[in-house]
Amino acid sequence: MFSLRKKRRANTFKFITYIVLSFSIILYQQFYKDSASGVLLSIHSGISPITNLTRQPSLSLENSLKGISLYFSAIEKNKLLKQENEKLKQHYRQSLSFLAENRELRYLMNMAEYVEYETITANVFLDSSNLYANSFIVDKGSEDGIKPGFAALTAEGLVGRVLEVDKKFSRVLLMDDYNASIPVRVLESGVQGIIKGQNNHKSLRLVTKEIKAEVKEGQHVVSSSVQGLFDDGIPVGIVSKVDDGVIEISPYANLNRVHKVLIVKR
Repeated sequence: MFSLRKKRRANTFKFITYIVLSFSIILYQQFYKDSASGVLLSIHSGISPITNLTRQPSLSLENSLKGISLYFSAIEKNKLLKQENEKLKQHYRQSLSFLAENRELRYLMNMAEYVEYETITANVFLDSSNLYANSFIVDKGSEDGIKPGFAALTAEGLVGRVLEVDKKFSRVLLMDDYNASIPVRVLESGVQGIIKGQNNHKSLRLVTKEIKAEVKEGQHVVSSSVQGLFDDGIPVGIVSKVDDGVIEISPYANLNRVHKVLIVKR
């Protein structure tokens, strides 16, 4: 309590001293104009070191505050730049996705030109909650004229057939499923047969009652219309191996990466 009063008295004394000194300087300037500038310069020179000394802490504090402000400003700018960079990356990924989708649609349309019957494009949705190991759902159903047995293909070739049809959706069974059975023929030799799935998206098996010796590695396999289920001539795959009567076919289409399909309304 005593120290507080003492401090207040000291501040009051300083204030009165500054007032008296200022008033004296003003009076001196009025009566002694010629020498006033010299006296003021001397007073300023004497007081300047003290003033600088007293201002030093406040200047240091001001510089520190400026540094802290610049630091947080840099952090905020860096955060905004990161957000902007992430947005640009997202736009770039979307652009790549749109380009890939447009390219895939263009290829599908090109494939549609070679198919004799009407076709419709459908988007693919993966679905593991079913009895079939290799199948997917498409966003086209009976409302769109889809029926069981219709062929499903990509730009590379045949991928399977429609198995089940709902009002708005359908299930497509891939031709590499154990339950799949696709009528085909070997393009070079004309050998007719059935493609059977092996649950292996890179390899199918050709089953035929005709002379197997006529089938050679490198020959092309296409769909057959002999059973009236598929359009004739849809690319299926290439003979990759003939060994002791077992004929293996490598499908043209990547059965493990199907995003859109063309369904043939036969």
